[in-house]
Amino acid sequence: DWLQSDPWLAVNESGMLFFARLEVSLLPSGRRIVVSRSSDGGLTWEATVAVADSMGLDKEVLYSDGEGSLYAGYKRGPTLRVARSEDEGESWSPPTVLPHTAEGPTGPVLATGRDGSVFAAWWSRPDDNVWVAASCDHGGSWGRLQQVNPVAGSVTFVGMPAFPSIASGEDGEVWVAWQVFAGGDWDILITLSHDAGVTWSAPIRVSDSALGDQFMPTLAAGPDGSIHAAWYDSRTGNVNLVYARSTDGGATWSTNMRVTTEETPFFHRRLGDYLGLAVGPGGEAFLAWTDRRTGEQNIYFARSSNF
Repeated sequence: DWLQSDPWLAVNESGMLFFARLEVSLLPSGRRIVVSRSSDGGLTWEATVAVADSMGLDKEVLYSDGEGSLYAGYKRGPTLRVARSEDEGESWSPPTVLPHTAEGPTGPVLATGRDGSVFAAWWSRPDDNVWVAASCDHGGSWGRLQQVNPVAGSVTFVGMPAFPSIASGEDGEVWVAWQVFAGGDWDILITLSHDAGVTWSAPIRVSDSALGDQFMPTLAAGPDGSIHAAWYDSRTGNVNLVYARSTDGGATWSTNMRVTTEETPFFHRRLGDYLGLAVGPGGEAFLAWTDRRTGEQNIYFARSSNF
């Protein structure tokens, strides 16, 4: 019997829907990362294909570049790996291994450019930094390993993981957001690269409040050059999902907007590892998240016309 966890969705340029997940076998013990696809919006699904099959697998992600390539990133033991499919998930390349320091990477997130470039970001422990690696050949090889948090060791573990988020724009921009523990609470910072990850701007804080914790950021780029962000926020004393949008590359941000209609008690602030954020062709933002407004942990959804 197989248990399933860590779901990820992606849609490619032809509208094909892909569903990746981690599967764990109880007897005999084992793990695998698999992808299924649907050509009718999820009504029916084709045969499942394994991307990786090994003990030590965790933290898979799935990403379509909209140009014919599908990427799956994951952690295997002390390494991070990326595999590519060029036939809509029917087969997968042998994985390439991301460069990393001697410290322990915790799991990758991915973004792509139109020129075949791929970017991966991750949080590493116990050095407590956020790293970005870039590939210029569709993930075939990797270089330009960069630490994007300017203060080394500032992305510390204080009660919850500090996984980063990454997004890429139509004109080659790449953004990375992460949470940093400074001044007694968590804040979210974002940095921008205009040169495929060679250099990065000075980080900017996204939140418009100095109160409470801001943590677990997620990013998505809009087709009009905008960049969208969402995160958990405890400025009220409890936890809400908050959203903001930037139209100038992340230099300035809109007034932060509370998305949740009911709060999660602060002592339940550990709500998982990821949030879901996507931007449609018309600029609408779509959000999926977990909260415990009822005392139970459930998944909720909202779109920008509703908040």
